Amino acid sequence: MWIEDRYGKASCLFTALLVVCAFPKRILANAFAANETAAKVYPGDAGYPSIEQWRALNASISGRLLKFSNPGNVCYGSAFNQNECARFKIQYNNATFVAGSSGLTNWPQWAGNPCPPPPLNNSIKAGPAEGCGVGKYPNYIVKATSAEDVATAVKWAAKAGVRVVVKNTGHDFLGRNVGYGSLSIWTRHIQGAEWTEKWNGTVAGNDISGRWKGAAWTYGSGMTWGQMNYLSAQKKHIVVAGAEGTVGAGGGWLLGGGHGPYSNVYGLGVEQVLEFQVVTPDGEIRIASPNQNQDLFWALRGGGASTYGIVTRVSYKVYPVPTVTFLALYMTPKGNSNADQESWYNGMAFYLAMHPNFTDFGLSGYPSLTKDSYSGMLMVIDKSPKELLDWFTPIQKKLESYNITVEPNTISNEEFSGMESMEVGNNGPAEPSGLLFSMSSRLFSRESLTEANVPNIAKMLKVLLHEPGAYLLPYPNIPGRSYHNRSWNYGLNPAWKTAAMHMISIWHLQEGDDKGLGRIGEFKKRDTRSPMDKLKEMDTKMVEQHIPAMDGLAQNHGAYINEGSPFEKNWQTTFYGGGANYEKLLAVKKKYDPQNVLWCFPCVGGDVFKEGEDGKLYHA
Repeated sequence: MWIEDRYGKASCLFTALLVVCAFPKRILANAFAANETAAKVYPGDAGYPSIEQWRALNASISGRLLKFSNPGNVCYGSAFNQNECARFKIQYNNATFVAGSSGLTNWPQWAGNPCPPPPLNNSIKAGPAEGCGVGKYPNYIVKATSAEDVATAVKWAAKAGVRVVVKNTGHDFLGRNVGYGSLSIWTRHIQGAEWTEKWNGTVAGNDISGRWKGAAWTYGSGMTWGQMNYLSAQKKHIVVAGAEGTVGAGGGWLLGGGHGPYSNVYGLGVEQVLEFQVVTPDGEIRIASPNQNQDLFWALRGGGASTYGIVTRVSYKVYPVPTVTFLALYMTPKGNSNADQESWYNGMAFYLAMHPNFTDFGLSGYPSLTKDSYSGMLMVIDKSPKELLDWFTPIQKKLESYNITVEPNTISNEEFSGMESMEVGNNGPAEPSGLLFSMSSRLFSRESLTEANVPNIAKMLKVLLHEPGAYLLPYPNIPGRSYHNRSWNYGLNPAWKTAAMHMISIWHLQEGDDKGLGRIGEFKKRDTRSPMDKLKEMDTKMVEQHIPAMDGLAQNHGAYINEGSPFEKNWQTTFYGGGANYEKLLAVKKKYDPQNVLWCFPCVGGDVFKEGEDGKLYHA
């Protein structure tokens, strides 16, 4: 099954210390290896670059080429160091650590989970030397600090036939930033930001803000939203940023669409872009804007990352700090009987059905929903606490009729800084690193979220929240009805334009935690399956149960490319809108990358290759 291929098979060693899964060094009964030729060259191949050629590349980029070494090796074999291992165990769940570590990704399952840290206790012991490998992590990394570094490396890799992957800060839920035997272009160190008081570009079109003549930042693609929020606050402005400050401001978040607490008022991230500097796969440094390389500018705004080129600089709209009112909302069922549970599902179904009204009112945020609680800090711009409570009170009374305890509290500050607003506006689960998880999502249509459809919404909730530890992230962060007639000249999935909710279904697999997913459903205490095997079963459930349950409410089967499942069966439609939109994106891909120097999945043109169980790419 392809879900198994996506992770790669692993040989697992069971010890008293932990379950160790090492990525294989050869293909085992792999159809691609038996019948197809590799699409790239890999270590051990006759055509793979020699050490002299790698040294020449290093010299050409001023010594910025790094050889990947898994930092988790301090927990294994002869490299074991108890103090360093304990430190690694802690940092393993730190997104900032991952962003600053060459090659690593926040979600190691996509690399085959090749070097998991041991349990943290008072008697940490060394894991077996064979337990820590490279997996699907890159072989070499270019620590780029400029567009010129990127251009030199990409041109070299294209000529050498080496696979290229791109990492910014490592926040990629779909694993597009890793690849076995690859050269990774690491853009985190392309820094800097320049303020423009009045943008002198010529952005036209009836977007949310109208023709842009306001302030703008021009920043290096390695800047994070935390950095940009801080800089904007110093100017008494805000940017439409991601909810996680450690996420890159010029990477996959932006190129996949980009939603945040302010996006339902000012538009999505792609609607803020005034201009890109981008290195295309031929090694050329180009400007993509309304006046130059317009087709590339269109595709980069929502058509996905690591596909048409590597962005190195962004010019982006900035807004004066608005007045913000927050609604801290906590809800629970009043009892724990079967009848109370049924009423909870029905009440939450009603609550979700009201979300088109949320977006129309301007309310956004990052709440979480489980089978027995809802919590979140929602926010609205240019509305007083009284206006907010007057609007919410009828909804609250209806929720209470479902025997639900509703605890709303408003918080107001007429001049929150952009950074403070971001921090307070996101009260959902913090995004950690290093956990194994399964995820799927859908963009719910306005037509499906109605009070008449409450029974079907409740039926969906029962499927999505059935397993212990599963939870939902129902995000009302899409512009409301009054913005539906705005111009839409973006490569982004058109479902975003009129959808009313971005819904994520997610599980985390937490081994050894009775409350987590290490023992989800049939996963018993004596279960000896490896974490990766359990994860494959979770992914199968996502595809066979969760996605169909959500799909009936979706806008054209749509989902957010950055927060979805890579195992979607019709990914061209789900992530890119299918039809004419996908074909136009594919035409841009073929124009700027005819040799498929850049490849990822499920990215536009991703079906040209298949990734084998050995991690190598093969012609499909």
